[in-house]
Amino acid sequence: MVVSLLLATTTFRLSAAAAGISGSMIIAGNGPELPTIERLARAFEKGHLGSVVEIQWDQYEDAIEMVKLGQAHVAVTGQSDPDLTAIPIAWDGIAVVVGFANPVKEVTTQQVAAIFSGKVKRWAELGGPESEIQVIDRPQNQHIRYSFEEALGISVLWSRFLNQPR
Repeated sequence: MVVSLLLATTTFRLSAAAAGISGSMIIAGNGPELPTIERLARAFEKGHLGSVVEIQWDQYEDAIEMVKLGQAHVAVTGQSDPDLTAIPIAWDGIAVVVGFANPVKEVTTQQVAAIFSGKVKRWAELGGPESEIQVIDRPQNQHIRYSFEEALGISVLWSRFLNQPR
């Protein structure tokens, strides 16, 4: 499964990065893309002397909301917003993996959706042993999970799902 990483922009267009640009820009985000964004920002500054790119990366901030409030010019996120322009800048792969010794060797997209939505909780429901399926969660600030759920057609509040008695 592949999802896009989107760059939402308001007043600053990256395509306008032609010669002669100077000034400052604030990029907000909160996901695992930080090292890549830092390298891109430094390369942009190097190629456009007089420009400054400030990066505000905080797992507790909503980067899209920061752009809407004028606190940032660019939001790095895996989500889009109808009020902003979204430009795909990268693709991220998602893999669902199980332990090598697990006898269940293949599951359908619908079965994966049932596992991650909490409808299927035991391997026996998929032709495997009578044991619990343990879903390992990604951190809240990694928006790839939202895209994963969207691609599967599920919407789960993960904190609620993972804290349910089984």
